[in-house]
This record gives sequence, structure tokens and C-alpha cells, in this order.
Amino acid sequence: MIIILNRLVVSGRFRTNCYLFGDESTKEVGIIDPGIDSNDVKSVIKREGYKPVYLIGTHAHHDHIQCAIDIMDYFNIPLLINNFGIKKVENVHFIKQNDVIEIGREHLHVIETPGHTTNDIMLIDYKNKLIFTGDTLLRGRIPRQLINYNNLMASIRKILYYPKISDEFKIYPGHGGHSTIGKERLRY
Repeated sequence: MIIILNRLVVSGRFRTNCYLFGDESTKEVGIIDPGIDSNDVKSVIKREGYKPVYLIGTHAHHDHIQCAIDIMDYFNIPLLINNFGIKKVENVHFIKQNDVIEIGREHLHVIETPGHTTNDIMLIDYKNKLIFTGDTLLRGRIPRQLINYNNLMASIRKILYYPKISDEFKIYPGHGGHSTIGKERLRY
């Protein structure tokens, strides 16, 4: 089985990483952290013939989900996000610890990792050994903005030593380049 993993550095001053993750056999993808400008995301999806099924936010900061409504409307897909204090809104579904998001034959497991915000999540693909870490775990550094340093460090240690996660798992953060769990364990 071959996965779709496409990283886009979305336009704008924050240079947020958006990921298209999915199942190559069905062309179904989840759009993870679309950023502030939907044009690049729409262009790649159309060019590659992908079929978006979900928009997924690792947290609710504007540099990660500002264009969410545009993408949700354009592709007629729901937003999956950890509840960040809003009431239920049409086409927004709240996800939480231990939920599993199915995209074709691929699966992303939700883990809550507060600290950068109170409602951060990471998405783990055990089969392909990769983790979308949002802004909780960046390559070689902690995020500049955080709600609670102690919670952030606990969340970082939680993912670095989470059951079934080994050194070779690749991390795909919300900003900057990718890394591995093994490299990040050396930093903490």
C-alpha cells in the first residue's frame, strides 16, 4: 500500500506546513492544517486528482486554519478539530484522544498534546511510522508561543515516549522541516 504524503508550505508570513495525507489507491486525502491561503492547496488537489474527505486542524491558530471555511465549502468536507471552546457548528466535528480518522485504507490516531494551545492534537500513523505534530513538537525547538510551558514539555515527552513509537518515526511539524523521533529524543 502506498500513501499520499504531500507537504505544502502555504503562502504567507508564517510559512505554515500543510500536509495532504491519504490513500494512493483511492486518491482520498485529508488536508492537515491548510494555513491562511487556500489557493496552493486547491491547485495541488486539482492537479493530482485527489479526493479530499476531511480538513483536519492540529489546533485553532489562524496560521493553521484561517482558510478552513473556504476549503470546507469548496470541497464540501467537514473540519475535524479538538474542541477549542466553540459551540457545535455545522460541518465541524470535534475529535479527541484515541479517535481514529480513516482516510481510504489509512488511519490517523488522535493524541491530545496541550501546551502550545489548550487543545493541540497530534496525528499518528503507526503503519507508516509518521506523526503530524502541529506546533507542539517542531524540529529542534519549542514553539515561540505557548499557553503553558509545563504542559507543553509534558506533551513533548508524552509523544517522544508514547507506546508503539520508536526512533524511526518521522515527525511532520506545523513549521519548518521534518525530523525523526530518535533525533528529537536526543534534544529532550
